Amino acid sequence: MFKNETAATHSGMIDIHAHILPGFDDGAKSLSDAMIMAEMAEESGVNAIVATPHVHSSGGVRLEMVEAGVETLRQKLLAAGTEIAVFPGMEIMADDAAPSLLAKGKLGTLNASRYPLLEFAFSEQPERMTRLLMRTEPFWTNGRKGGTLCADAAEHAVHTCDCKRCTRPRRTDGIAL
Repeated sequence: MFKNETAATHSGMIDIHAHILPGFDDGAKSLSDAMIMAEMAEESGVNAIVATPHVHSSGGVRLEMVEAGVETLRQKLLAAGTEIAVFPGMEIMADDAAPSLLAKGKLGTLNASRYPLLEFAFSEQPERMTRLLMRTEPFWTNGRKGGTLCADAAEHAVHTCDCKRCTRPRRTDGIAL
């Protein structure tokens, strides 16, 4: 359903972390809200959006639900003459179950790519974050190049040393969004 079209075919800006699907999380509350968000994004120069609702491994939101929500929004945008493209994705709460659920295809990456978008609890310890990132990558890359994208990574207090006054940020393999 989404494999033939890629965000790479779109020139311009691509928003890869948007809570635009109505009724999924703290983003759009209605289809009308989602339409307004898409129109505002388009007016700002965005021509493609990856819809990334919050997802927990314990259930609730399934990949099929996200894909159906994206298709509904696409049809509504098309009918309204809005040219912005919308793709499926998930903002996955990183936990011990996430790597294997990604491997089984139960959790989705950004538009079925090799790039999952992980989110960490704000109280998450840096060492555990690193372990989860390292455990996640082998499951979905299958030896191909890829990378884990970390949502809201700048909001985490992650440091490189144990001293109490250290302010140097620690690098991970993830890309902060």
